[in-house]
Amino acid sequence: MVGTIHSNGGTLDKFIEDGLMTVFGAPAIDIGVGLDYGPALIGCVGSRDRYEYSAIGDTVNTASRIEGLTKDSGVPVLLSNTVYHHIPDTRALVSMGTMSIRGHSAIAVFAWKPEPGNSHEPA
Repeated sequence: MVGTIHSNGGTLDKFIEDGLMTVFGAPAIDIGVGLDYGPALIGCVGSRDRYEYSAIGDTVNTASRIEGLTKDSGVPVLLSNTVYHHIPDTRALVSMGTMSIRGHSAIAVFAWKPEPGNSHEPA
C-alpha cells in the first residue's frame, strides 16, 4: 500500500489503528541546515520579565552563517570542517571547498549528499 501511495505522488503521514493517513499535493519542504561543532552558552537568556531558552556564541553564529550558504549553493545541508572531523563515516559528504562567511576567514565546508537508496538517506 505504501509503495502505491509513493508511486502516485503521495506522502505517508502515519498509521492509524487499521488505517493510514496520506497527503497528496503537499508542497516540498525547502529548508537549509548549517552545522558547526564547538562550545556555546546554552540556557535561559533575558530578564526576569522576559527570557527564552537559547544557545548563543561563535559556534551558533557560524552554524547560522553556514545555513545561509545553503540558499546560494543549492545544497540543503552544509557542515563545517569541525563537524566533518567528528563524523566516523564521511562517504555521504562532499567537499564544497572554502567559503567566505561574515565574521570569519574562509572556512572549509562540506555538503551532505547521500546516494539515493543508501543507508544514509533519511526515511
